[in-house]
Amino acid sequence: MSRKARRTGGRQQVVQVTAIGARGDGLASDEASGQPIFVPFSLPGERLSVKLLQTKSAGSEAQPLELLDASSERVEPTCPHFGLCGGCQLQHWQQEAYQAWKQERLKNSLERAGFADPRLRPLVQAPEQSRRRATLSAEKPRKGPVRLGFRARSSSQLVDIHSCAILRPKLFNSLEALRSFAEVQLAPGESAKFQLCETDSGLDLHMFTDRKSKAPDMRAVSELVDACDLARLVCNDEPILTRREPMLRLGAEGCFAQVNIPPGAFLQASAAIQEAMVSALLDAVPAGLTRAVDLFSGLGSFTLPLLARARHVLAVEGDGPAIDALEHAMRREQLADRLSIERRDLEAWPLQGSELAKMDAVIFDPPRAGAKAQAPHIAAARVPLVVAISCNLATLQRDLQPFAQAGYRLEWAQAFDQFLWSAHLEAMAVLRLD
Repeated sequence: MSRKARRTGGRQQVVQVTAIGARGDGLASDEASGQPIFVPFSLPGERLSVKLLQTKSAGSEAQPLELLDASSERVEPTCPHFGLCGGCQLQHWQQEAYQAWKQERLKNSLERAGFADPRLRPLVQAPEQSRRRATLSAEKPRKGPVRLGFRARSSSQLVDIHSCAILRPKLFNSLEALRSFAEVQLAPGESAKFQLCETDSGLDLHMFTDRKSKAPDMRAVSELVDACDLARLVCNDEPILTRREPMLRLGAEGCFAQVNIPPGAFLQASAAIQEAMVSALLDAVPAGLTRAVDLFSGLGSFTLPLLARARHVLAVEGDGPAIDALEHAMRREQLADRLSIERRDLEAWPLQGSELAKMDAVIFDPPRAGAKAQAPHIAAARVPLVVAISCNLATLQRDLQPFAQAGYRLEWAQAFDQFLWSAHLEAMAVLRLD
């Protein structure tokens, strides 16, 4: 944000930002109503002239117009697209203050869950240019070249990017080839979405277009394959080309397996953060356990490392392709005597006390909606060790409350900043019964 911006119509006022909210916006107060005002790209202590854009029951969205007093914590963003692109909305915040804010958010969630004065390990931050998975949009206007990039904040407007501080080099270097492919594939006025993932065997690309019935131009596909070394191309959920099966090596401490990546499968966005989370999990779980269970196991990102700590691990997951991929890896690596796999919707059919009571440890890593149905059963079963992993502090707070009520002790918790310069945060909490 520049210190001055063109003023447009609408109610304007000068505001004082007092804090950063859960979505990464600065928080101020409306001088007329006293309701919150959310000011993007601002920092605590700053005074700005803003225009109120939209008022909701939770408060008003604002557009910064002029930065009147800047915070001493404001730094120069590294990306030229900052302020336009919807990602990295906190790139202008000094590193120590930004990290302290994320730690404070985790601390507050744990305290509201019922754990006073929680012990926090140092935050682990993903390196720059470490994002191995991303979704980009492409648009071919009626006139002019294709635009490729990310959406603007709270908008359908597409920001054409030519620089990115978060994507891994292999992903970023594929963008020009994707532009050329979109130029051929899209008609004027059409758009597409590209889901890119860097795997051990090459790039996995999923393309979604406006016209579902249009087959890809195979000459353009061939040029894209050569430019990007694609392992697989899927268009509108239909496999177009598989040169190599996309795979990842998952596990730890000698317990590894090559796992096929099904189309659309969930992966941690940063391999560095996945490694850090696996390391933290192994710190939490002692060796020599008899039985452990990994709930919401997905492809086995935590299941396979658990084999280094327990003689037998049960993986439970509701997604069929993910379970099939893990089962295939289990057979290939001859792990059937140590690993059991069950397909089960844990929200509709959570594991009950009798199934959980025989476990030495439970790990659960649910999607953003959390483990509302499952968490109370784990707490009631009084499993000695529970490791809760979450990508949503609000649902983590809710899911941890039954454990606080059941007398569990929070041994430690750790935050993982996987999505750099955003409000998003991964967290791990280790719970024990004394």
